[in-house]
Amino acid sequence: MSKKDDSVFQVSLTEIAFTLVLLMLLLLGHRLVVTLQEISQQKSLIDQQREQIQKYEYIQNNLQKFGGMCTPDPEDPIDTMMPCVKCLSVAGRLTKEDSAKSIDLGKNMVEQWKAQGEKINFDDYQQKLAEAAVKIAQGKEVLLGEEIQKLVAEAKAATMEREQLIASNEKLTAQNAYFQRRAGMDDPPCWLSDKAFRPQYLFAVTILPDQSYVVAPNWPREREEEAYAIPGVKEMVQKKHLSRAEFNRYSTMIMEHSQQRKPQACRHFVTMTSQVLDRVKGDKARLNLEQFFYKFEIVR
Repeated sequence: MSKKDDSVFQVSLTEIAFTLVLLMLLLLGHRLVVTLQEISQQKSLIDQQREQIQKYEYIQNNLQKFGGMCTPDPEDPIDTMMPCVKCLSVAGRLTKEDSAKSIDLGKNMVEQWKAQGEKINFDDYQQKLAEAAVKIAQGKEVLLGEEIQKLVAEAKAATMEREQLIASNEKLTAQNAYFQRRAGMDDPPCWLSDKAFRPQYLFAVTILPDQSYVVAPNWPREREEEAYAIPGVKEMVQKKHLSRAEFNRYSTMIMEHSQQRKPQACRHFVTMTSQVLDRVKGDKARLNLEQFFYKFEIVR
């Protein structure tokens, strides 16, 4: 009986011991897993903190480069490529809104300078911007390239107009001197030579015995285009031989054109030769021509 009971007790103790060892191993394994997880989490947290520290160190270095005198504002978005808005606000005594606008303006100006390539040195570019800013602050107008070109074009046009007025004034002065020498002229000659200030002729007119008119061009070569632009001239030259009624019709067109001339009405000169032997008829034909033209009579 005693052997049987002892055998049973020993088996039970062995099993209990084995079970206890197994439980201890399970507990140790679970603790080890938990510890490894904690170590991994702590390592990840350390890496994040190290990265954040490096980030702040980088920002701090950049702030020192740009003369910053404050720490980044955690409430503002952080741009590592420029001083923070708060720092610029403190340094320049500006509001955050004005600081942000200043940064945007500076970036835009730098981009515009880069777009110029190597056309202008940055120091010169900055100096020009500073001068423009002073003018704007004083309420003065800042001229851009296109506006300057426009002003130059207007100045050239004004200079040309002035030169034309001077030339016109000289011409009128010469005409007045001409009138002083020759009385009886209502309007100045339409054409005067540039050098001698003598009248230039439009036609050479011959009065035939039947009181008809032969008309031929008598203008200087440089006046040809201008002459043909006068209404009635082309018709008279093409027809050559005109009756008195035809002569009067085309001559009226020429005279009306010269009366409308700017800046002053004028009258054209012609040379005249008369073949009319009867004095009364010759005088009538001559007076008829003088309604429309000044004449220089060639006596043969």
